[in-house]
Amino acid sequence: MPQRLQALLSAGGDVDYTDEDGWTALHYAAMVGSPQGDLNLWTRGPGCFPLSLAANSGKQATVAMLALETGIRLDQVDAHNRTALHKAALRGHSSCVRSLIDAGADANACDSLNNAGYALSMAIESGSLATVEAMLCAPRIIIHYMDRYDRTPLHQASAHKGDIYCKIVAALLKAGSHVNATDGDGDAALHNAVSYSTESTVATFLAAPDVDLFLKNEAGMTVLDVAVRGMDLGVLKLILKKCKRFGKESVHGETALGGATTGLWVEGCEALGEAGAPLRVSHLDKVSAQREDFLKDSRPDLRLVKTRGEMGLKYDQMVHYLESQVTERSNPKMPC
Repeated sequence: MPQRLQALLSAGGDVDYTDEDGWTALHYAAMVGSPQGDLNLWTRGPGCFPLSLAANSGKQATVAMLALETGIRLDQVDAHNRTALHKAALRGHSSCVRSLIDAGADANACDSLNNAGYALSMAIESGSLATVEAMLCAPRIIIHYMDRYDRTPLHQASAHKGDIYCKIVAALLKAGSHVNATDGDGDAALHNAVSYSTESTVATFLAAPDVDLFLKNEAGMTVLDVAVRGMDLGVLKLILKKCKRFGKESVHGETALGGATTGLWVEGCEALGEAGAPLRVSHLDKVSAQREDFLKDSRPDLRLVKTRGEMGLKYDQMVHYLESQVTERSNPKMPC
């Protein structure tokens, strides 16, 4: 027992006496590891109650001791309906999470503050693989819940960069997350990964046996279309190793190859061409027409580059590439 608390008790101090913030000696003891007094006493301070304070601070020994005390309310909530488990998960304190789950804390409790205020979501946001794995080991854990935008925990993890999130995605998939579940925009988690994450995360999704590469979102885009729009050559090549269907246009009437040509992405066109996507004269005609419009426009759209000269060079490079590849006219009605 810490010396300060021992001195307080020896002097006959009231352990349940509260200060102006509603804190008792136990609240302070929870910060250093010694439980005494009313285990569930409410406080207006940021920790709210001793178990929550200890969990928020990562005091695993104190959490384990308090969680096993007779009369403790493991799922006591603060003003935002957050439990000790929420706070431990958000901070990435995996050992505290395991202690709380072992003691019977509700892994599926939801707070009232966040869009998807479950402890699993908070563990994902913490970026701690050990904490996510601890949550996934909870009995009866729900991993298919959706937020108000119909995004699942897998969607949440797929929108982050970094090797640790690649491992978190793998852990969620191993636990049984639905790889093809779509959000309110029709995006599967793989759409998110292609847009926001890394090659390693995309590769993890592609290794899932039931992943649907031809699933279209509300904009009619497959992950191949999204990869072309993002102009990430490494991600595009990963998808092309598994995807061999190229002629399906999106709701915008454009194929992935058409998107690469009108986006003036020569490297993307080369990768698609090498994978077997059919280059047609219609692609050349479309880009040539765009180039003519650009040359006539006194105030062209320069979002892709810094200067008019750079844009002109990109048009020249794309036209030259297409001229070197296209050898015969195809049906002009075929989609680009």
